Amino acid sequence: MVWVGTQLLGVLVVYGAGLVSAGALFACWGLGATAGASVFLVRSRIRPWRGDPRQWLAETRFLSGWFTATALIGQLQGQAVGFLVANQLSARELSGLRGAQTALLQPVQNFITAVMGLLVPRASRLAADAAREGTPGEQAAAGLRRQTRTLALAFAVLGAVLVAVVVPVARTVLVRLPKFADIAPLALPIAIQPAIYLVQLPFAAAIRGMHRARLLFLQYAIFTTTSLSGLVAGARLDRLPGAAWGLTTGSAVGLVAMVGLYWYAQRHLGDPPSAGVTALDEAPEPAAPTVP
Repeated sequence: MVWVGTQLLGVLVVYGAGLVSAGALFACWGLGATAGASVFLVRSRIRPWRGDPRQWLAETRFLSGWFTATALIGQLQGQAVGFLVANQLSARELSGLRGAQTALLQPVQNFITAVMGLLVPRASRLAADAAREGTPGEQAAAGLRRQTRTLALAFAVLGAVLVAVVVPVARTVLVRLPKFADIAPLALPIAIQPAIYLVQLPFAAAIRGMHRARLLFLQYAIFTTTSLSGLVAGARLDRLPGAAWGLTTGSAVGLVAMVGLYWYAQRHLGDPPSAGVTALDEAPEPAAPTVP
């Protein structure tokens, strides 16, 4: 609340003073983050300088290393989309794509981030219990599969409802606004992307819970390569709509890759590195379940 409230207050001040610019908005963004982090440190009484970074690195190097690399790929993908679109299309088309993504994609991505924080801890506990021998381990493994399957079906229905509602509403509204009429064709491909990400969410949470950080990195690499390639090819074939469909194709390929890697991880759930797991997962994992 402090973070967002500070940002809004800064934007109102900038707007009221007639100083609206990209730099001023970035400054408001940074001030909000700084205020939010400062209040958190004061309220939690955490003193970062009292910790030992070497101990943290030693205990978390496997998961934190691969998850950091995965996050970097995700950030690179977002930046690369902007550069490639700017190179392939006009500034107006880039603005239209970004505007459509912000309106249709960003809210769902925020929801996914929140739900991921709820799913991963339970998936991590189930994955740790599945490593036990006998009936308790089998029950935990079945529980993880059941959670993933049930949520995937539920989010598939939610994604279908999202597309069925958002697309006609967006098209109806956008065509009536001359400034946004040219991005109306983007409603369908961009609405499909968050629906795909919703279906992918339970599988991603399960892979994180199983500590298969390398598999998650591999999925992001496949998704990024495919989406950027689809973006370039689509932009050359059909300008802005083609670029949007290229990104949607990358999201679909990423979903297929995520499901396949999930089933691979499930097959070797609880197996030690010497029990048939390939070199992709031979790095040591924490002895106790760690929530990514």
